[in-house]
Amino acid sequence: MDYYMIGQKIRKFRKGCGLSQEQLAEKVGISAYRYLLILQKLYLYRLMSCFTTPQVLIYLPKQKY
Repeated sequence: MDYYMIGQKIRKFRKGCGLSQEQLAEKVGISAYRYLLILQKLYLYRLMSCFTTPQVLIYLPKQKY
């Protein structure tokens, strides 16, 4: 899945409607903070898709048991 393109489509739609990020968040019933978290996750997923699973695991914090 191309998360970058999803983010770009959201941005294009939002700007086409003349809405700020805060206004779009309000219209879909979420907080502006939640909207930003969604965009950050899309960016993170895009970044992670550049790596193979073993490469990503190197950078994940080790779990303590």
